[in-house]
Amino acid sequence: MKIKSIMLLAILLSVLVIIPANAEEYSKEEYTAMLYASEHSESSIQMFTTAAAQSYPIQISNEYLNIATGGDGSFTLGCTGGDPSNSNDDNKILLFGHPLPWSSESTVKVDEINYEYGTDGVVLELPTNNGNYIQSSWKYGDIRVTQTNSFVTNPSTGRADTMQIKYQYENLDQTESHDVGLRILLDTMLGNNDGAPFQVPGYGAVTMEREFLKSDDQIPDYWQCFDDLSDPTVVSQSTLKGSESTEPDRLIFADWGDFYYGHDWDYPITPSKLITGDSSVGLYWNPTSLGPGETKEYVTYYGLSELSQSAGDIGLSITGPVQLDIIDNQYSPNPFTVVAYAEQGSFNVLSINLTIDLPEGLELVSPSETQTIALGSGEQDSVSWTVKALEQTSEKSLTYAVTASAEEMEDQCASREITIPKMNSNPQQPPHTEVPEFPTIALPVISIIGLAFILQRKKD
Repeated sequence: MKIKSIMLLAILLSVLVIIPANAEEYSKEEYTAMLYASEHSESSIQMFTTAAAQSYPIQISNEYLNIATGGDGSFTLGCTGGDPSNSNDDNKILLFGHPLPWSSESTVKVDEINYEYGTDGVVLELPTNNGNYIQSSWKYGDIRVTQTNSFVTNPSTGRADTMQIKYQYENLDQTESHDVGLRILLDTMLGNNDGAPFQVPGYGAVTMEREFLKSDDQIPDYWQCFDDLSDPTVVSQSTLKGSESTEPDRLIFADWGDFYYGHDWDYPITPSKLITGDSSVGLYWNPTSLGPGETKEYVTYYGLSELSQSAGDIGLSITGPVQLDIIDNQYSPNPFTVVAYAEQGSFNVLSINLTIDLPEGLELVSPSETQTIALGSGEQDSVSWTVKALEQTSEKSLTYAVTASAEEMEDQCASREITIPKMNSNPQQPPHTEVPEFPTIALPVISIIGLAFILQRKKD
């Protein structure tokens, strides 16, 4: 009774906080400022003194990154120390609003009904700091959805500088199946650039709206985001394949404003629309049937990236995983993607040859070893290769290299090391994090203090 009394009092006080009904009439910065004022007012959820109530946003940090989660489960990401070899990314933003989340969110689809995670349904567990991960859980009809944000080792860097985003669906209905799907919207912002552009292996720079479909075998291993394509100081990466990743059915790069407002689920891209004013990413997992009592997980990753670079007449950077996992007695990801970025500052258009050199233990799948690009002064372009790791009887660290060459220019070479683990006959599978038991008392979502402003900004 004491908990309910405190909650009721906080609900009554919360109506004193004035939040605009139409957030789109304000800039994102203005709205975030109002959100900050709301979160720190006397009517915020910080009034609770029980274990069920916490101060928002919830944050966890390590030496590389900080994850912040709002009371509604929205999340954001920023650097602490970032890449140890790059002082320019210290304390820089990777998702808009950090550390005050609201513009990156997820949509849960259950039986053709769209629910905004954290503002619809019934709350089972408020976002909670569990030491090295933040977890929350909501119930939509007969489906319990648990969101977990945690730090894990990044296959691109070998460090714990990526955030694992995991959703577990559980069908509590013991007699009927239900169709479930998921959409994650990431509001990318790198450093001060809220219109941060992207690079997609095999496609190149993405500055216009674009979609990639699993049904057409278009989903890349990963995508990267830059504060500046020609002179990046902050670089992020989202891993879509390998390890525990659940390959999405659809990947889109879109203008955040058009994507966020009025589109609970599907978003029709406009290929001629620039996204460099306010960029975002959408990850979709199409609805599938979840049987009685069954569970299903969706996992994806977003964090830092790392480039191996060589500076000279031709600027050369390469990226690719620094280690492979073993999943179901196979290397993962395998084959994997190596990307090379090149730029030049000459006044003439140059024809530049980019050649990959692989050691024994790695073999080229496609395309040819040498690829040629034409670059004008100050221009940048990229090429990619698909490489396969051969089975090893002992752990090996292999070094591959890419050389950039052009007439009357000094060659540039950048190298990168990858660790190939020993292939065992009975490989040890990565540990599975069990979802803790949930409280037996479910609180209606409208009783969550600090979320009133979100309900008022809820999209049509």
